[in-house]
Amino acid sequence: MSNIKIKKNVLSSEWIISELNNDHNYNYIDVHIGFYNNNSNIVEFNTLKFGCELYLNDIKLDSKNYPPENINMFKTQSEYLQVIRFNCEASTTYKIKVWIDNFGVYEDKFITFTTPTIPDYVEEFKLYHNGKSPDDLI
Repeated sequence: MSNIKIKKNVLSSEWIISELNNDHNYNYIDVHIGFYNNNSNIVEFNTLKFGCELYLNDIKLDSKNYPPENINMFKTQSEYLQVIRFNCEASTTYKIKVWIDNFGVYEDKFITFTTPTIPDYVEEFKLYHNGKSPDDLI
């Protein structure tokens, strides 16, 4: 997995989470964070703060908070407001915590995901080279 897309309805407690698998990205995850207002991507905020945290075995490894200090976000029309990249290890299960504080109301959501396993490149090579291993070509 290399992408998780998260959209939060600012008028309710609803979170929409979609995971997009890409078995070629073993060492990172991109978290797309967006907000919507029922059926519209046009959203107005009041002192919006949001962020994302990466956990391994309940230990926080990294976190990103938005907007930057002294910046206020009042409105967006974008489907996703921020894309956050976290470096990861292959074949490892992590937790992501996404949080939002808008109008003084704090909400968060945890998502568990596992990064893909790095394939055996010798076996993959054989698939594309008529069963020959890389050593056969030397």
